[in-house]
Order: sequence, then C-alpha cells, then structure tokens
Amino acid sequence: MILIYIMSSSDDDETINFNESNMNNAQINLETYLDSLDPRETDSLEFDMELYGSIDFSILQDKGFKNVHTIVFLENGGVSELRNIPEGVTYLECSNQNLNSLENLPSSIREVKVNNNHIEKFSGKGYKNLNVLNISNNDLKELTDLPESLETLEAQNNTLRKLNLKNSQLLKKLNVSNNPLMVVEYVPPSLEDIQMENNPFTEIVRTGEENKKGTQKKVDFLDALYTYFKLKTNYERKSLEKKRNAFRKGNTKKEGKRFAQQVGEPCIHCKHKDGTLFYTKNNTYYAKCGAKTNTCDLDIQIFKGDYYQLDEVMEMEKEAIELKKENIIQLKMSNLFKYIDEQETNIRFKKDLEEFHQERDFHKETLKSYDQVYNNIERYADTQKKQEKVYEIQQEIGNLMTEYKETQNREVLIAAMEIQKNDLLPALQNLRWLKYDVMDMEEDFKTKESLLVQHEVSLQHKDIVLGKDPKVIKFLYEPSHKKKSSKVRSDKPLEEEKEEEEEKEEKEEKEEEIVLYEPYTPPDSI
Repeated sequence: MILIYIMSSSDDDETINFNESNMNNAQINLETYLDSLDPRETDSLEFDMELYGSIDFSILQDKGFKNVHTIVFLENGGVSELRNIPEGVTYLECSNQNLNSLENLPSSIREVKVNNNHIEKFSGKGYKNLNVLNISNNDLKELTDLPESLETLEAQNNTLRKLNLKNSQLLKKLNVSNNPLMVVEYVPPSLEDIQMENNPFTEIVRTGEENKKGTQKKVDFLDALYTYFKLKTNYERKSLEKKRNAFRKGNTKKEGKRFAQQVGEPCIHCKHKDGTLFYTKNNTYYAKCGAKTNTCDLDIQIFKGDYYQLDEVMEMEKEAIELKKENIIQLKMSNLFKYIDEQETNIRFKKDLEEFHQERDFHKETLKSYDQVYNNIERYADTQKKQEKVYEIQQEIGNLMTEYKETQNREVLIAAMEIQKNDLLPALQNLRWLKYDVMDMEEDFKTKESLLVQHEVSLQHKDIVLGKDPKVIKFLYEPSHKKKSSKVRSDKPLEEEKEEEEEKEEKEEKEEEIVLYEPYTPPDSI
C-alpha cells in the first residue's frame, strides 16, 4: 500500500490511500526483484508479494536470466496478463489472479496451474510437453487442441460446452465437475481417476461418433433444454410458495383455497400478472406469456425429437422383416398354384423384394447402434483389463496385510494403506465409471436411507431417433429485471471478494423474494 502525506494549511497530516489495484506495479516489482538475484544461479522465480497488471518476461533475456524453468505467484493478486515467457520454462503457477487469457506459452511448458482466474478460452496447440493443466474455477467456455502428452486435466467449475479428448489418449486424471452442459468426446480408456459431479446434462461420447456439426447442435439443444426446465422449476416453486402463503391467510380450508386461487407468479418475461404457460404439445416444449391480450415476446419452442426405445425398434424391425418374408413366400406359392398370373407376380415380387431389402438395411443400422450400446466389445475388453488391475492391487494389499500380521511391522501397514488410497480407490472408481453410465444417489424418504443406483446404459443411449432430430425451434426470452454487468477485479483477496459476491447475491434474492413472496391480503369485503 502506498501512503502519500499532504501538508494542509492547518499543519495537520492528511493521509490519502491509493489503491494498488489501480496501478500496474507488477512490471516494476519484477525488475526490482530481478535486480536482487544472480542471473547465473537463478532457476526459479517465486513472487511472494501482491502484483497487479501486465507482466512482460522478455526482461529476463535482457538481464541475462537464461536458466529459469519455474515461475510461481505465491500471493493472491491482480495479474492480468503474462507475456513473453521464455523457452525453457517448464512450470507455471499463476492462481488467484485476474488473467483473462493465456496464450503463447513456451513449447517447453509441462505444468500449468492457473485456477481461480477469469480465463474464457484455452488452446493446447503447440504444447507437446504439457502433462498437467489446472484451469479450474475460471470462466472457461472453450478448451481445445489438448495435446497427446496430457495426463492430468482439472477443469471443474467452468461453463464448458464440449470437451474433445481424441488427442489425449494418455489422460489419467480428469475433473470436469460443475460444468452443467457438456458433451465429452473420445473418452480414453487410460483414465484412472475421473470426477464429474453436478453435471446434470453431461453426455459421454466414448468413441467420438458425433461429427462437429452434430455435437454443436446437441450442445445447443441441451443448453436450451436446461434453461427451459430451470425457468419452469423456479416459476412453479415461487408460484407454489405464493399459494401456500395465501392459503395460510384463510380461517378455513375453503377460504384458504379461494385465497390461493387468486394469487400466482407473474410472467417470467414481462411480469404480467397472468403468468407464464409451460406446456407440452406435439412432442414440443412450450413457454409463452399467459396474458389473454397484448402478450409479450416470450416464445420458447423446443422439439424433443422423434425418439423411440432402441430395443422396441429392434423388435418392430424384426417383425417387419419377417412379415416381408412371409409376403414373398405367399406370393411365390400363389404363383405356383396359379392363383395370380406371372406378370402380376413379377410386379409384386419386385416391390416386396425392394421393401424387404430396405427393412433389412434399416435393421442393420439399428443393430449396429444396439451392439454399440449393449454389446460394445471395446468397452467390455477395457472393463476386463481394469477388473484384472483391481484384482492385482487387492492381492498386493492382501499380501502386505498378511506380512503385517506376521511381523507387526508398522511400515508394512502404512504401505498397504498408501496402495489402497493411491491405487485401489482410483482404480475402483474408474472401473465403476467405465462399467456404468449412470451412478446416482437416491434417498428413500420412508427409511431415510441413501441408495446407490447404477445403470450400465444411460437413458439417452437407450433411445434412437426415427424421424426428426431434436432441435430448438424458438428461444425468445430475456428477463426484464436483469442487466448485464461486466466483471471488475478489485484489490481484495479472491476469498473475500467471493464472499462479498455471495452476500450480494443473497441480498438480491431476498429483495426479490420480498416482491415475489408477498403474502396475499384478502379484500375487506371477504
């Protein structure tokens, strides 16, 4: 903190506090720090002071620092840009700062830790030595061109829409929790530790069979669907709360019901008292203004797609193929016994044969999809390998425990516990993830017990589209009470800043609830 004293006419000292976050002190402090070091002996730069602004590392070359391989920022601050990091640097840690982008890193870089910043996109193109990337707790929307060398990726608490792991088939650890809408492509079998918590609309594409265009369409559809049901759920929750408050005002149940019928939640778009209509029609989700006249522009239409159960489609196609076979046989028998003439037989036979081949081709495609879901040979082989690995680890732990019982050597027990923690638990987790598409905890409200529910095949993979694909027809919605606000980084520590943001959000929610949850006051005449 810089303090400047200005002498007033009354000879009293007045202290003016200049906020360091409004200054670019990073470059100045870097130069001062470098002047205190020996360029020939220095291989690591560790900044233990708060820095704000942009940093240009080309000064390292100018001052003769040619052996630096580690750059670490130990204190929270407001570093907004890193430029000209020299070749030879293998480790970069710049967490809890104010970075908006991260580009032009040296090709020698191996580990990057830039969690708790404001980075919106990152490309791993050209970083062929990158092993570890921690880019969690950012504003990340795009994460592309991940290199083959990547083994650890931590990208939780972002807004990623798509993650392509095609080139990162050596990946061992993956954490993408709290990315609500995401399609993950080409998931590698090498994964040993995977975290995907609180991702309600995440879809796993194990073989990357989706093309780019198809994936983007799916992301757009999931995004719209997630927003639709979030709006619907919030609307119904607030409406129910209002009706409950109104019902409690009644002296009798009948009076309470009458009060409840007279209140409701306003339109989510224009705040009209007639509310919003959420409904489903012709396989399409709708949301429209509930006003009888002069309705607002709210118009959400999301077509669900012509989905059918995969196993049911298989059975229908089998029946259709058998029916075509029977028709052809009957046609031949009718011609054999002269029930129909040769010319009519040829015409009908040609038509039935074309329909038979068409049904068979459709069935082949469906069978391919069915085998991909239920009889996936690659997935089965990977599961067997990981199961064998689990057995090996369990046997190793068993041998160590047997040795411990015989020798009572504490070091042996510690070794067994370390193997269980570092090897067995991640291996079991990866095996479960590979074997089951769905793993959820469900609570039994009667017994108050939590139950683990596992399904080898997720619901979306059990369905197949026969006809039109799901799509967003219209999505006209803009909340009238919300205004876009740009992020401005303060000089306060990240934790304190986050606490203030949370308090502000809670205050706004309470203020909104005062309006939305205002108890109903019945007319004087009642």
